[in-house]
Amino acid sequence: ISIIIPCHRVVGTNGSLTGYAGGIDKKVELLTLEHTDMSRFFAPKKGTAL
Repeated sequence: ISIIIPCHRVVGTNGSLTGYAGGIDKKVELLTLEHTDMSRFFAPKKGTAL
């Protein structure tokens, strides 16, 4: 059985918002539109993506 998870929903185990083809800003917008609690996530510093 294959499970499909939209890539904008994938986050690092430590809460980092890892790479998204549309950019981290777009990823945040999409998650916000889905009413995701963003307080537990953070954008990694440039060049430190997991």
